[in-house]
Amino acid sequence: MLRALYQLAETEKLVGDSAYEMKPIAWTIDLGKDGEFLGFTPNHYTPLVKEGQKSKKKPKEIAKRFLVPRQFVVETGATRTSGAYAYFLVDKGDYVLGFQPGAVPNEPQTEKKLRQRHDLFIQKVADCANSTKNDQVRAVLTFLRQVSSGGLPAAIPEKAVTNDLMAFRVAPETERHVHDLSDVADYWRAVCDSDEGTSEDSSELRCLISGEPITTQGLFPSIKGVPGGATSGAGLVSFNAKAFESYGWKGEANAPIGKAAAQKCAVALNRLLDPDFELPDGTKLEKRNLRCGKDTVLVYWSKSQSPLADHLHRILNPQEDPGPIEDMFGSIWKGKAFSKNFDPNPFYAATLTGSQGRIIVRDWIETTAAVLWQNIRNHLEGLEIAPLTRPAKGKSLPPFLGLNTLLQSAVLGGKPDNVPPPLAAEFLHAILCNTPYPISLLHRALQRQRMEKHDDSWTNKWRGDSRVAICKAILKRNFEIETQSTMNPNEHRPPYILGRLLACYGEMQRLAHLPREVNATLVDKFYGQFSTNPFSLLRNLDRLYQNNRKTAFRNQSKPWIPGRSRNIDTTVGKLLAVLGTTLPGEFGVESQALFVLGFHHQNHWFQMNEEQRTEWLKAEGHQSETIKTIL
Repeated sequence: MLRALYQLAETEKLVGDSAYEMKPIAWTIDLGKDGEFLGFTPNHYTPLVKEGQKSKKKPKEIAKRFLVPRQFVVETGATRTSGAYAYFLVDKGDYVLGFQPGAVPNEPQTEKKLRQRHDLFIQKVADCANSTKNDQVRAVLTFLRQVSSGGLPAAIPEKAVTNDLMAFRVAPETERHVHDLSDVADYWRAVCDSDEGTSEDSSELRCLISGEPITTQGLFPSIKGVPGGATSGAGLVSFNAKAFESYGWKGEANAPIGKAAAQKCAVALNRLLDPDFELPDGTKLEKRNLRCGKDTVLVYWSKSQSPLADHLHRILNPQEDPGPIEDMFGSIWKGKAFSKNFDPNPFYAATLTGSQGRIIVRDWIETTAAVLWQNIRNHLEGLEIAPLTRPAKGKSLPPFLGLNTLLQSAVLGGKPDNVPPPLAAEFLHAILCNTPYPISLLHRALQRQRMEKHDDSWTNKWRGDSRVAICKAILKRNFEIETQSTMNPNEHRPPYILGRLLACYGEMQRLAHLPREVNATLVDKFYGQFSTNPFSLLRNLDRLYQNNRKTAFRNQSKPWIPGRSRNIDTTVGKLLAVLGTTLPGEFGVESQALFVLGFHHQNHWFQMNEEQRTEWLKAEGHQSETIKTIL
């Protein structure tokens, strides 16, 4: 994985200058030529709202991005952790000024921790001033020493926050920051490269990524943007416990990585996780990640620069050309179909989770675009189900169910926070690699289907359709049972028949009580037990059914009720005849999934009118005489 990230950094030229990187600078501190304070200049802009996009909230201001001295620990190559370490010329307010927003001007800093941070920042500037003799750097140094002794010359702007980066600009230079000056940049590059290189008597270790010999091993810089990780970043590669020394290697010798290679890998991974990543020349790169749960994210990229790596945000209609590979991933999330084949370009994907200051690599996939296209298509086709949910007024339901809809339908409350990271990773792997789905997903879907059957809200109905789609897809892939999107009259397995039977019992009860609604239906009361051990309830439900049957036959509140009741009674008779007298015991997960599918299919049949049923039966190849019998 690290080698593929290293190649990505080189392919996209993410590290043009190893001493500089793109970062948002929120505030510029303007100074006179002698270090006198002139003011704080904000570097913010409001992003434009895309055409056709509506938002109730006003877009937040965003700090502009600039090239800044690379923010890393020079001695190790890693980013700053909990210890005090000042970056060069651009940093947060507590390092640059020794104060945080809200501090009172003209009062010296008394807090020891902030004074220490400010002193470290001043020392970095003093070293540069002594080396370069640059007048603007000296002006910055003069200002910093005045702040250290006398406090802030003015209050930090109210809009400033603790993590805002600050930089310096000295008059009459109004176009460039101090860190952009050529002699300052040369000085910083020399500092960054001071401990790089090799010699004949250097260590025999070679970088695992680049294969180059290394004299000083690099610590892997922090990675930002992984959900569940710290906002300041989390580590990807670390050997900081005795358990890692079982083969005689200590610390970084377990996985020696050169500083330059570590930087490229970290920049590449941060690029994949950053939705607004920009190259040093200002070019904004396409998004390359998708969230799948509270603290799990998928990052993905193609080895070569091809059209497959463009146009992520174009999620097209099923009938249209879906475009490049990112649209395929969008199809998982949005539930869109696609029909285009792709060339066999190398493709990589990793599923990451943040946890306790570390990044867990839950999955790593190497494949090709062509294989990936076919795998995703198989997944979407397996999910095809005729939904019971009615679309909202003026809208239509998506043709397929999206990934997050599926995952959230199988957890309590449909909340993203309740989706276990391992489940999301396993489900993603099954989708992308065309392997069996995690059986734990089926267990969860069945449990939620039983527990939430009483909930008649639109949201829960949509989740219910999603759970049925899960059952259908897993039956087909894991258990090799051919399933259909709508009812299959030729499916005679007992669980499927019993699911249809319970739906008929429920519909007969509804017809018996029309125009009133039943507060607690027999489906609400008995669905859970009947779907796992139906034969313990079959006799009792049959008695209730016979009572409802008689009432429905006499119900004249709607002229069509008696006729429909007799049709249902005929269907019940046929189902019981198919069921016979050989009845199995408790259902396992496979049988429960078939039960769910049968129940859903029968209820969808009840939603159809006679014309729709006739057309469907004709499409299934039934002749006119057979259709009359079925109807």
